[in-house]
Amino acid sequence: MIALDYLTIAFGGAIGAVLRYLVSRTINSLLPFSYIPLGTIIVNSVGSFFLSFLMFAAIEKVPLSEEAILFFGTGLLGAFTTFSTFTYETLSLIEESPARGVAYALANLLFAFTCAYFGMILGRGEGMKLLKIYLGEKDRHGGKPLFEYLVKRAYELGMKGVTVYRGIMGFGHKRHMHRGDFFSLSPDLPIVLEIVDEEERINLFLKEIDNIDFDGLVFIADVNVVKMG
Repeated sequence: MIALDYLTIAFGGAIGAVLRYLVSRTINSLLPFSYIPLGTIIVNSVGSFFLSFLMFAAIEKVPLSEEAILFFGTGLLGAFTTFSTFTYETLSLIEESPARGVAYALANLLFAFTCAYFGMILGRGEGMKLLKIYLGEKDRHGGKPLFEYLVKRAYELGMKGVTVYRGIMGFGHKRHMHRGDFFSLSPDLPIVLEIVDEEERINLFLKEIDNIDFDGLVFIADVNVVKMG
């Protein structure tokens, strides 16, 4: 298994090294008279973007296998980017012109960190939230069941979707038992609304709840959406 990991990294690294050579050589040949060599800046920036995107997506959205991380992260992107060339070119430029050397070092760091940041944002994707609303079957608003009103408002506000659950038994902070058996002459069964959407839409919907007086529970949680169809 360890030998296979080494082979996976080596194969990815070989591809990454060749790609780095081709990209750097192409950029430097197209712009031979630039103030600072752009080839290394481009490969480090592009590599930082894709590595950040890959790792944050793997952690927070779609888990990747260890083999995929070794191939793409450690191997391909690890060999595609180059810190040693960056330091060598920086020192060489400083000997020729300190201003050029400093400008080159700052440009490398600025572009690489900026690209890594955007890779992180795209890798994480949309900030999705889970909104849960617990209320009673008898709760009303405008003469209609409250849960029906909330579902209708969620639809009108363009929410991605709402699911309503009807419980068979439960109690809240007032310790009043709700049940739907034969002995309950007037059952008030628990109703749960679940909404998964972007944080901005969730906050907009919460304003609807703030204007409604009902005895229930509302909470929000972070969620990782693997698939939404």
